[in-house]
Amino acid sequence: MIYRAGALAAMVVVLSAGSCSAAKFKAIYSFCVEQDCADGAGTPNDLFYDAAKDTLYGTTWGGGEFGKGTFYSLKRNKKGKWKHSVLFAFPCDTQCPGGYSPGAGLIRDKDGNFYSTSRLGAFGAPGGVFKLVRAGKSWTEVGLYDFCQQPSCADGGSPEGLTYAGEAQGQPYDEVSPLYGVTAMGGGHGDGEVYSLTPNGDGWTFSVIYSFLDAGVPFGALTMDANENLFGRTTGRNSKGAIFELSKKSGEWSVSYWHDLNGASDGEIANRGFFLDSSGIVFGATRLGGDTEFESEGGGTIFELSGSTYQVVHDFCTTQDCRDGMEPAGGLTPDANGNLLGVVDEGGDYAHGGVYRWNGSQSTLLYSFCKKSGCPDGYEPINEVTLDLSGNIYGVLAHNGINSEAGIFELTP
Repeated sequence: MIYRAGALAAMVVVLSAGSCSAAKFKAIYSFCVEQDCADGAGTPNDLFYDAAKDTLYGTTWGGGEFGKGTFYSLKRNKKGKWKHSVLFAFPCDTQCPGGYSPGAGLIRDKDGNFYSTSRLGAFGAPGGVFKLVRAGKSWTEVGLYDFCQQPSCADGGSPEGLTYAGEAQGQPYDEVSPLYGVTAMGGGHGDGEVYSLTPNGDGWTFSVIYSFLDAGVPFGALTMDANENLFGRTTGRNSKGAIFELSKKSGEWSVSYWHDLNGASDGEIANRGFFLDSSGIVFGATRLGGDTEFESEGGGTIFELSGSTYQVVHDFCTTQDCRDGMEPAGGLTPDANGNLLGVVDEGGDYAHGGVYRWNGSQSTLLYSFCKKSGCPDGYEPINEVTLDLSGNIYGVLAHNGINSEAGIFELTP
């Protein structure tokens, strides 16, 4: 369970805010170390951990053999060393089915295939949805949909991540139910949309299920609860951000909850990556807002949404020089003890971000980046972290300690 604000401190081990525990840092890969960045370039998307193979999977939007992005793996051997392999380099012929330059994290189905979205699609379309299928020792890309096929992009464009029923409960995609996502443009009113893609035997059926109007731009992957309600975020009517819920009744989707963030006490701009606990409570982080004692715009927040009640349960940057971290840069990931883990890309002991653990009443920095001059450990962590079965934490750095390109790190708490 998650111990929310007000829980007894005796139930968890509490360290003083801003202090770092003895987490052990290890850089496991730095990108763009091969000629012409054949190993990948640009900021990597969220990582996917395969426990059965002790392997991390991910995508980059640039680099690779064709300069259009990569699908890669990081596999650990018996000695604890990691090997990076490019499994697929996104090409681009005259059609580019499914697109190239991946722009979101991966989801996986029960047969081991991966799905995601691209920044650019067929014939110059503003994005697509693709599937990566393993055939023997190689992988191929199958295009599921390319956006802006309809006049005025009524079918949308600039897609973000994907979700499906059961993902929040840790189940693989069943290859039968719909995939859901948002686009940051297009739709019925040109302000973005929520869409579904449903397998139909020979292909996929695309449907716009909700179009936004004067509500800001939707972004990030959606989260679906056990009742198949969808939760997401937009930039908001006031450009401070908003949280929404879509529910389906009598075959029609409509907004069942909407909360515009005020840019102050309740936060500003919700990050990608919500966490849904077993009781149906949604947890997320906002980039800014919250306590303003040490930062005029606030250092960001952690919030919970329970039914129709939204509340901030933690404020960042509540210590001098934001030693407790500021500006959360991704979503929240639970550990085996019910704590939530995330990253901040500013603040910390050395002002270059860190990895934090929130136990429901207090946040502790597990690691602060840039411990030494020149930041040999890298800096500015981004995106969600992921964990292996031993509780080791893996994440993405915007800048590694070798060439200032992106990197992947491991933390052992």
